[in-house]
Amino acid sequence: VTKAKNLIEQRNSLKVSFVKQKTLEPSKISITSLDENLMRKVIDFIEENIDNHDLNVQMLSDLLKMSHVNFYRKIKGLTGQTVTEFIRTVRLKRAGQLLKSKQYNVKEVMFMVGFTHRSYFSKMFKEQFGENPKDYS
Repeated sequence: VTKAKNLIEQRNSLKVSFVKQKTLEPSKISITSLDENLMRKVIDFIEENIDNHDLNVQMLSDLLKMSHVNFYRKIKGLTGQTVTEFIRTVRLKRAGQLLKSKQYNVKEVMFMVGFTHRSYFSKMFKEQFGENPKDYS
């Protein structure tokens, strides 16, 4: 019972820290448990393919040789987000990093992180960071 409580607390803590951390560097997420390898593979794959706007749940579940349903449940359990939301969050956090560097304009960053529609990118960015991409940098 204590072990189960600790696992639940650990997962809840992970959810809170991942979702709320604005300046998270996706390549530096640290997770302690058997799920570490899974999350590392998922994040690495997303980062390697971050500019691919066709990146989807099926590609990730195929990579991990998991069924779509099991993969969805695993990510939802670890992050509190759907796989699509998780991919978008990693993309947006990378966009925030790129905009902070002031090396690229908003349109360049948008394409670099796999978004194809500026209005959608701006809307999601504002939801994530509380301000427009142009104002963020």
